[in-house]
This record gives sequence, C-alpha cells and structure tokens, in this order.
Amino acid sequence: MHAPLIAACAAVVATSFVVSAQETDIDGSAQAIRAVVAGKKCVGVDVLAFGTSSAGVPGTFERANNSTAMYAVGYGTIMVRRGEEVHGHVASVSPLNGMLYLSKNTYRCGM
Repeated sequence: MHAPLIAACAAVVATSFVVSAQETDIDGSAQAIRAVVAGKKCVGVDVLAFGTSSAGVPGTFERANNSTAMYAVGYGTIMVRRGEEVHGHVASVSPLNGMLYLSKNTYRCGM
C-alpha cells in the first residue's frame, strides 16, 4: 500500500530536480567558464580572484592564503599552476546567474 505513495513521491522529487537543473542552465564549455570568471572575483567558502584570460592565454589566479598563480580554462576544468605545481578543478558555470561550480564548492562571480 505504501509502495505507490513512495513511487509517486520519488517521481515528484526526480522531476523537480530535472526541472531545476534545466532552469539553472549549467554549462561546462571553456567559453562559458571564461565568460563567468575572467577578470572577476568569485565569492563562496573563500574568495577567488581571476585575472583576464582568453583562449590560449592564461590569467592570474589568487586564492586566500596562497601565492599568486596562473589559470587556464578547458572543457569542464580550470587548471591552476603555482610555481612548478599544476592541479585541476572540475568546473561548470551558470552564465545566467554568474555562478561557478568548482569541484565541490559554489561561488557567485561578479565585478
């Protein structure tokens, strides 16, 4: 008797999630990521400062308590080089609301 109710609730939750994701307009393209972050500060659990960047040209990257680094954008990634150390972050953005989804954190980017 509870099975139909549970199935109905699960369908509502799943449908709500899909509609919510479609309304958010998530994009992982390098062009979209660059448009949201280049030349901007992004505020979330900490503050990220991205210098200007274009395709094939890295920009400066600053994060609290770290030395200045360089960043480059790829499809679904932001690569950061600090000295000889290079590491990457999985990244996607919502261009409509200026949100950066970086690894497991969310940032709002603006001027």
